[in-house]
Amino acid sequence: MQARPLSDRELRQLAKLDRMLQRGRWHMALRGFLAGALGGGLFVLLMRLVSSGRGTTTLSPPTGNEAHPALEWAIYWLAGYLGPFGAFALVSALVFGGAFAVMGWGRLWNAMVGRHAWLAFHAEAHAQFKPAFRSQRH
Repeated sequence: MQARPLSDRELRQLAKLDRMLQRGRWHMALRGFLAGALGGGLFVLLMRLVSSGRGTTTLSPPTGNEAHPALEWAIYWLAGYLGPFGAFALVSALVFGGAFAVMGWGRLWNAMVGRHAWLAFHAEAHAQFKPAFRSQRH
């Protein structure tokens, strides 16, 4: 296969990917968690702003007959100390953050390594760029 030289845009993309991959997989998962937590919190804030009838619900303690009593007590405790909005925002931020962290750890990392490997193969063939991160996918 004859490798073609990379354009300036592709060289900038390769340099950016190289820096991101050098930071490691944990850094990518942390960035995913932070983005998801921020998105989850903003989603709850948006739902709060468009909701009607604020503060019309009452908070009653769990009876113990629920399917998951420990989870009910934890949510009741959060709502009691943080308020219903704060508890919902915290749970939403953790759920969205966890989902984005898993996506950053797996799918996004693999896509970045694949793109880096392709660009690095073409750049090294023409001595345009010497990547610091060694991807083994070519």
